[in-house]
Amino acid sequence: MPLTLAFDIGYASIGWCVLSSEKLSKQPPEFLGTGVVTFPTDDCLASQRRDLRRTRRHIRSTRMRIERMKRFLVHGGVLTRSDLDKPGHPAPFLLAAAALQGHRTLTAWELWTVLRWYAHNRGYDGNSLWSRGEEESEDTEKVSNAWTLMETHKTKTMCETVCGCLSLNPKEHDQRISSALPYKTLNAAYPRKVVSDEVGRLLSLHFGKIPGLDAAVVRMLMSVSDLGEETRKQLESANVRLPKRYYGGLLFGQLVPRFDNRIIARCPVTWAKTYDEGIDAGKTDKEARHLADKFAKVPAAKCREYLEYRFARVIANLRADGEPLSPELRRRIWNLASERGSISPAVLEKEIKAALGKVSTNIEAYFNLHPDSVKQLVLDPAQDEFRKAGGRVSKLAPIWEKLPDSTRKYALDIWNRNGSVSLACLLEHAGATPELVKSLDSAFAAPKKGKKDGGGFRSFDDYLLRTRVTPDFPSGRAPYARPVLKQVVTEVLAGLDPTKPARSTSKPDGENKPADGILYSTLDPTSRVRQLQNERPLDQLTNNHLVRHRMLILDRLLDDILAEFGVDGRLPLQVVIEVARELREYSGKDRKAIKSAEYAKIAQHKSAEKHLKDNGITPNYSLIRKCRIAMDLNWTCPFTHRSYGVSELAELQYEHIIPRSKRLSDSMAGLVLTRPEINAMKGNRTALRFILDHSNGDLIVSPEKYKKWVDSLRVARKETYP
Repeated sequence: MPLTLAFDIGYASIGWCVLSSEKLSKQPPEFLGTGVVTFPTDDCLASQRRDLRRTRRHIRSTRMRIERMKRFLVHGGVLTRSDLDKPGHPAPFLLAAAALQGHRTLTAWELWTVLRWYAHNRGYDGNSLWSRGEEESEDTEKVSNAWTLMETHKTKTMCETVCGCLSLNPKEHDQRISSALPYKTLNAAYPRKVVSDEVGRLLSLHFGKIPGLDAAVVRMLMSVSDLGEETRKQLESANVRLPKRYYGGLLFGQLVPRFDNRIIARCPVTWAKTYDEGIDAGKTDKEARHLADKFAKVPAAKCREYLEYRFARVIANLRADGEPLSPELRRRIWNLASERGSISPAVLEKEIKAALGKVSTNIEAYFNLHPDSVKQLVLDPAQDEFRKAGGRVSKLAPIWEKLPDSTRKYALDIWNRNGSVSLACLLEHAGATPELVKSLDSAFAAPKKGKKDGGGFRSFDDYLLRTRVTPDFPSGRAPYARPVLKQVVTEVLAGLDPTKPARSTSKPDGENKPADGILYSTLDPTSRVRQLQNERPLDQLTNNHLVRHRMLILDRLLDDILAEFGVDGRLPLQVVIEVARELREYSGKDRKAIKSAEYAKIAQHKSAEKHLKDNGITPNYSLIRKCRIAMDLNWTCPFTHRSYGVSELAELQYEHIIPRSKRLSDSMAGLVLTRPEINAMKGNRTALRFILDHSNGDLIVSPEKYKKWVDSLRVARKETYP
């Protein structure tokens, strides 16, 4: 008898079952075996490996930072290598505070001891060079704690605050240098701007007092901008070689990490082409696969080719009276977006109607489908931010128009590298002129609408440091290699569709062009690209470590099942697989985070159940489901705008916004509640079509009022009304 295999793949286990039955038989199937493969708690956890890897890299980067500073100071004649290798002072923060308050002048060795302490404690800058504008809540809490400590001890520097926490008096630095009080366990991260300012003051106090310490040495240590080729050559003469990805000076610089590089996907089109070329050249299968893996790597999604590809795919999907746009109009839109950096849906529709007259477009439906779809209209994120920086709502508006051209170009260069530009960074580069400082001070003192405590800034320096702008570059990897991305753009601007074949007898619905579109081979199930893609191992088709692990275990489990139950040549007639969607969502989360996510999923259920009980109604499945929908819809019928109460839930009926015959889904995001007579009137029509057909009556709301009401709901339900 043929076998039927069933698998249930989850993040904590894989359940399996083997059944045997004749095809089309009315007899119940025979269970030959069943079982489950369980996985330990927090196994295959990316977050733990990431934290450990981050710790190792932090330790190594600190050692490398100190070593580079040693070599540079030896080359400059500030200290000898033997002096630099001596054990440090037990309280370097006390020496720094005493020097800043004018109680003593440090020797060269004491200054080095202080600098080495700062190399371990450089302050927190929000990872501005590589965080993509995101700050972890834990880091934000640490910075807040640091500001609180500075306010408590009435200090403005990190070293003086540490002395305050330890009850040490910088004036008595030569009498008492130890304390039983803690300071490392206070969970505080001092802002980078605060730390860099105090180090700059400390070094400037010792100009001319320590041989070899001059402005050039300070710039080499303190620079916050990218080091030029000439500066790097000077460092090489001191046997200090910096990687190309290193940004900034020797003390406050950092190695900007490369993201999305651990597991790089391969372009299926380029892979198939390279593999076949290798086989035709007489290489073995292994050699051809090696070449294909080498040359088919996809670039990062922030590259220019992917941004152009993404924009080109949008242009290809636009329609005017149901027809694609002409090549001339496509190039016109392209040139406008290139000049501005981006284009809005409103401007897009304006350009189409200016060229074609009064036509019907799919722009509204296209960009209302998903809240992130408008991001695809950004062709150059850096240029887009440069254009918006002078706008009234921009964070940089207080000083942008007053900045010199060199500082604006400096900001554009950082944005082109997907970096973050803060007000403090611009102020430092342009020079803190009275005019700029006054403008920023006025903006800081102005009341912030909708924000408490002046926008949440602790001080003016905190405002300068945390007010930053980062271009919205896409993350991750592009879907195809650079040559394929470029070919897609070329075909789209020529008025063609890269996903369609050339017209032929076997493909009558194709386009009139000499060859198939570059992406058609990825859609054609009989193509060479799909054939080779299907031969690749499952665990190489995704970057998600948890999915890769589960697929690998599933592959081994399948081999064991066939070895035990596939006797006498019996093979599976069908294989049924159910995959929990949490498999991808829970990747990298520990047990605590998963438990929190599970509670969040039932939070609305609990809220609806409580609401029913509070109103004296015994909850059941149907009432809880209706109550959840009613709460999302503000207890209002979308078609009549008549309000209803909890006591009417039993009388109301479910209605699909898009008829179930057209979209087989009972998701609550696509359901509303209405009265039976309204449900009967709607029939098998979409919600918007129903309202348009009855807009002249008194019972059904107007289309404008309906759309305005939908837009007032949360974004998660906006996609349902078109």
